[in-house]
Parts: sequence; structure tokens; C-alpha cells
Amino acid sequence: MRNEQPLAAHAAAGYLTVEMPAELDLANRESCTDRLLALLESRAPELIVDMRATRFCDSSGVHMLVRAWRRAQELGCDLRLVAPHHKVRRVLDVFGFQSVCTIHTTLDQAHTDLAARQEGAAAAGDEHATASPTLHSAPQH
Repeated sequence: MRNEQPLAAHAAAGYLTVEMPAELDLANRESCTDRLLALLESRAPELIVDMRATRFCDSSGVHMLVRAWRRAQELGCDLRLVAPHHKVRRVLDVFGFQSVCTIHTTLDQAHTDLAARQEGAAAAGDEHATASPTLHSAPQH
């Protein structure tokens, strides 16, 4: 069994960033899900799920991300991923996650995109105008 560390989270400029572990699978799905859902309940308008350290993600990890994304939608929170590792991106692509959630390659890209979005929303006087596209379900374990 792996030694699970709590997921680190950092707040800045109206959004939260949470750092994910090297592996997202059945062994840590529940603890990661609980942490993400708790962070979403803080009502931050934006949550960046930082998967730069993540090198492995199975369907359990995708299920955790789907649950977090759905809760974010319910709360009006914009959930974004930073997932540069090609194996992780491939798994996310198989489930169609890129069609419902913005996935960045770098954390700087995510920050730049969010800053531009916040400036655009402020200029337009609009909060969050997001559609709810369809996501392929990950198998539950």
C-alpha cells in the first residue's frame, strides 16, 4: 500500500490549485475524490486540478475526475486540468474528458487562460456562461 499524502492546495487570484499524486487509481480514488469535493464546496469560482506529477491514471482516476467535474458544474465552478503526461492525456481522451473540461499542458497556460477569462467576464459583466456537454462515463469500481 502506498503512503498517501494529503493533496496540497493553493489559493491565488480567485482560483484554487490542487496538486494530484503520481498515480490516480482505485487505491486513492476515494481520498482524492473527498479532497476535491471539499475544495469545490469552498465555492472558489475556478479550480485547477494540477496533474503535472501524475504519471498513471486508470478508470478509477477518471471516475474521480468525472465526479469532481459534475459537482463543479452544479456549483458553477470552472474546473480545469493541467495534464502534460501523454499517457494520462490518452486516458482522458478515451473518455472524452477534453470535450467537457479544458485541459492544459502547463500550469502557466492554465493561469494565463483563467486571467484572460476573468478579464473578459469582468468586461462583459458576466459570471460563468458554460454549457453542459456530454461526458462518457467511467466504469465504477
